[in-house]
Amino acid sequence: MAELKGPESDTYSDSESEPDKGNEKGKQIIDADPNATVATAKIQKNEPEDPEEEERLFHSQMWVKGSPLQFIVDSGSQKNLISAEVVKRLGLPTTAHPQPYTIGWLHQGRDLRVSQQCRLPYNIKPFTDEVLCDIAPLEVCDVLLGQPYLWKRHAVYESRPRAVIVTLGNKLYRIPEVAPPTAISLITAKQCSKLISKTGKFVFLMIRPQGKKKLVATTPRQDSSARQLQMDKVVKEYEDIFTSPAGVPLHCQVKHPIDLTPGVPLPNGPIYRRSILENDEIKRQIQELLQKGHIRPSSSPFGSLIVLVQKKDGTWRLCIDYRALNKITVRNRYPIPRIDDLLDQLKGAKYFSKIDLKSGYHQVPIEPSDVWKTAFKAKEGLFEWLVMPFGLTNAPATFMRLMDDILRPFTNSFVVVYLDDILIFSQSWECRF
Repeated sequence: MAELKGPESDTYSDSESEPDKGNEKGKQIIDADPNATVATAKIQKNEPEDPEEEERLFHSQMWVKGSPLQFIVDSGSQKNLISAEVVKRLGLPTTAHPQPYTIGWLHQGRDLRVSQQCRLPYNIKPFTDEVLCDIAPLEVCDVLLGQPYLWKRHAVYESRPRAVIVTLGNKLYRIPEVAPPTAISLITAKQCSKLISKTGKFVFLMIRPQGKKKLVATTPRQDSSARQLQMDKVVKEYEDIFTSPAGVPLHCQVKHPIDLTPGVPLPNGPIYRRSILENDEIKRQIQELLQKGHIRPSSSPFGSLIVLVQKKDGTWRLCIDYRALNKITVRNRYPIPRIDDLLDQLKGAKYFSKIDLKSGYHQVPIEPSDVWKTAFKAKEGLFEWLVMPFGLTNAPATFMRLMDDILRPFTNSFVVVYLDDILIFSQSWECRF
């Protein structure tokens, strides 16, 4: 941090001469006239270009309550923003936003409503300042200073070396660049394409080149211990259970029934309008389910609707909007275990193995007489499920019953199970084999 001022005194009175129209080296700034007509122009020779340097945003650091906060100065941002996590961590006071608004946040794939503000007092030695920020879930930095701050502080950007000069009272202060300590969150081009097509509001987007990383292939057997070798042997012996399930399970003793309240009308809704990308994704997943034998074409009087739900990795899960069907379904009262009761059973255990079933619901068949009730509509036609889908009101109870029936000889001994999550525990390594 350096103050743009020659004398050593901290005072900068109005009677003193103001800085020249130039930088600290005394270079004169010549005012350009955009309205003047020029017959010929001599183009100056450009310096060697560095695309990464040209596109890099200005990062620096401020101090709030003794904690360093990373901030970005972005002249393209219409708002000053502060991370909601920072506000919570530092216990900063908040106020209601006088004009709440909605933004499209790419990394989460959904609209977020900004309804709170925070007046942020900060320090960058030797000056102290305050800025009013809107609270949003930032990940690229702690604070983002946009056009409102730049306008209020008469900010001037210097490119070589990178710095921002701000005006406070009668003094000018130069804020140098401080590189961020952590990498910036990235999204893939495919995620970006999907989310932009879905977002109707303005978007906060940052793109930067991804550095090349040297990948080293390793195998679980390299430098493995005797215990690791034992585990590898077990996995290899039962490797058939790690394959993806396909078709309808023929030997499953538990089937999912759908018992309806007598005399109620059958639900049947219109197809939702969707983007081209969403329709392509639905078509792809329906074709995949048909090939696996999980669904089949239907002529049912039912007609529930499709809902695409985005996963954490940016891919999509095809779900069915069974809310209308669930309202007229008789509830199954099979108990779901309490988490705290399950944790009590782990007392004294030192070794744990966790098994998460792959496509657990799709390993439970629908009661044949109730298959027609699972029908759903798509642009490609009407289909019905042969295996249990997500979204049915009694699906967790049915699946919990199946798990209890299979693992009953082992539960409360060395296994606890909660839906499709299975935990094997023991007090010694020898007890596991």
